[in-house]
Amino acid sequence: MASLHPDNGARVVLERESAGEAGARYRVTVYEPDAVTYWTLAQLGDEVSIDEWSAEPAPWIAVFVERLLKSHAKKHAGGPWPRKVTRWREER
Repeated sequence: MASLHPDNGARVVLERESAGEAGARYRVTVYEPDAVTYWTLAQLGDEVSIDEWSAEPAPWIAVFVERLLKSHAKKHAGGPWPRKVTRWREER
């Protein structure tokens, strides 16, 4: 099985923990090169709230995750919430 850790940039994985009429709760895991991994939980619905990170991500990663979550919430509002979403981004 291939590693989720990229050679560069960061890979973000959203894994749905629960879903209902009000939205969904996702575990957000960030994988960076050199086996660096950290995570948080996020509630998506009319608004997006992100819990405290296990370790503070680089600012560009935090911005990417926030934008990804907001886009995901808007796209799936009122509809089915995907079980898992994986995205990669190079450092900016």
